[in-house]
Amino acid sequence: MIFGIATIPVAALLFGKVSARAGCFAAWACALAIPLCDYSGNGSLYMAEVFGILALPLVAGELDSPRRSIGAGIWLGLLFLLNYQCAVLVPAFVAAVFVVMGLRGVKPLALAGIGCVAAVFPWLVRNAMVFGDPLYTTNPQYIVHHLRLVGIDLKGSGRC
Repeated sequence: MIFGIATIPVAALLFGKVSARAGCFAAWACALAIPLCDYSGNGSLYMAEVFGILALPLVAGELDSPRRSIGAGIWLGLLFLLNYQCAVLVPAFVAAVFVVMGLRGVKPLALAGIGCVAAVFPWLVRNAMVFGDPLYTTNPQYIVHHLRLVGIDLKGSGRC
């Protein structure tokens, strides 16, 4: 996974010498390579994320306008809400922007951060209010409740 993430800025740097747009395209193509290769197996479970990754450059565009930067951040936040594993896209996005734009990318990244927090914050507040933990997940409880599984001690009480 670390090498997969490291490939993204390297591709952006390599193809960014042709043009900034080519660098961004190469970076996102590298980000998509593993889920697309695995599509025949369980990769089909990730197709919503693949769609999101493909759409991110379209939403972000050239990041020249504040609206595009904020839109890219909102899109990243929505991808995180779709699947928490998409959080890895945030550092990949930051790396790709810095590789392609250099220090000119600071302002667009700050605006994207504001958009990302704006998209995720209401859900984190909701989780904190309802469950006492902003990053709480209900997946184990959902599975136990709906499948009526017996013998799983989720709370650690020692009773099944």
